[in-house]
Amino acid sequence: MFNFYNKFKNNPGYSPFAKHIIEFFNSNFPIFSADHFNLYTNSYTTAIQPFLVDLSFGTSIRSKSLPDQTLDKFVEKHGAIAIYTDGSRIADASFTGAACLCPSAGWQCIKSLPPTSSIFTAECIALSEAMNFALSHVNANFLIFCDSLSVLQSLSSPLISINSNHILFEIKAKHESFKIKNPYNFIKLVWIPSHIGITGNERVDALAKEGTGGPAGSNVFIPFTDTFELAKAQLYNSTLNKNLEDAPIKEKYYFDFMNSPLKTPWFNHKRLPRSIIVTINRMRSNHHSLAESLHRKNIIGSPECICGFEE
Repeated sequence: MFNFYNKFKNNPGYSPFAKHIIEFFNSNFPIFSADHFNLYTNSYTTAIQPFLVDLSFGTSIRSKSLPDQTLDKFVEKHGAIAIYTDGSRIADASFTGAACLCPSAGWQCIKSLPPTSSIFTAECIALSEAMNFALSHVNANFLIFCDSLSVLQSLSSPLISINSNHILFEIKAKHESFKIKNPYNFIKLVWIPSHIGITGNERVDALAKEGTGGPAGSNVFIPFTDTFELAKAQLYNSTLNKNLEDAPIKEKYYFDFMNSPLKTPWFNHKRLPRSIIVTINRMRSNHHSLAESLHRKNIIGSPECICGFEE
């Protein structure tokens, strides 16, 4: 990638891909980087040891008419302190928001992340901040309530991929530190569905939305995978603009009759043989083997069909 950048940085030509790579390297995205893959910068125990995760409570609370009372009893039964976490990403917002809340301690934390941050990353950062709060308290049990099933499923499994989000490793490392400092206490992650009337979840959801308005936080680095969505959008838009720019000259026939921009090929999921796809594409672009097209390329002397039928 760096070799590609150095080759094209002064002369990207007309390649939308080259232009995007140059824009990416010249941007100020706070992307996390390290000398080694995340998998190899943490201990074996951190990567392999699963988190204590409860995915069943959220399913059972759906049917309860008084979810707050059910949750309070659940917390009391565990003799724990409740923390709520959430992430928020709103279209056209300046930032992605992350927040955590501990009602019993009167504590809350709001983070404003770069707009390229995924909702998965926002949820991870909120959980990481909740872990910081737990680490600052000794001899206490914690139940961290989160409505992101994908994040909790990731934490309940071994992290063995080199592309695993670095914040997941941070959360697991903090969990290891907590267990060393508090060998007789626990942290359990509990999945809860969103927007069913749980007061703590609704409050932290509002805090996360507040985070989408800024100001920008410092020392927040996002994984490189969070730039993929932006890259795809920029590549699509730049390619579309280049096609529209060339349309009046190079592909006027096609754009006069077949201009319908798509993000996937028209033949996607149609299970057509390649020969049919090529033939249709050539006919649409007016690059086929009929006389009219061959004449334009000076391959034959007349655009008329040998059968004498008018075009």
